[in-house]
Amino acid sequence: RKTIQCLAPQQAYETLGVFLAPDGNYDAWFEKMRKAVTFWIDGLRTGKISRDEVWLALQSTILRTLYYPLPAMRLSKAQCKAIMAPLLQYSLPALGICHNFPRQLVFAPYEYMGLNFLHLHTLQEIARLKDLIFHTFNDTLMGLLYRSSTELLLLELGCSLDYLTPSLIALL
Repeated sequence: RKTIQCLAPQQAYETLGVFLAPDGNYDAWFEKMRKAVTFWIDGLRTGKISRDEVWLALQSTILRTLYYPLPAMRLSKAQCKAIMAPLLQYSLPALGICHNFPRQLVFAPYEYMGLNFLHLHTLQEIARLKDLIFHTFNDTLMGLLYRSSTELLLLELGCSLDYLTPSLIALL
């Protein structure tokens, strides 16, 4: 026989691999991601692998772990930076790159002589936009919710345009 556990509104509970808090905070997810980065860094510091293997491990393990939950989260830019900072601090020297390498170049694409790291906050927003576009134009239930929210926003702003009219689409 199971009992229902009473939690405070700010306390998250893990269900189906996602931490959900009634007040909408992502502090538990943030801490879980920080611990995953710390655990990975400890393995990097104690292990002896080549630079190529560090790059492969970085791209195929920890970054995938960090990228996976992003569409369901709403982390601030500061939180994303706090997650990425220790990862870059220890992985860049393991790759043979100075840990003070300019972050603009770390996150720049190869075409601009960058390292092509993808920032968590940028990926989170891209995933959100992809979901918005996909669901809006494929008539899913989520798309209907997006449309109704947009229509309510237009009403609040005092706009009388239907956002699916050709004239508005042409402006975009």
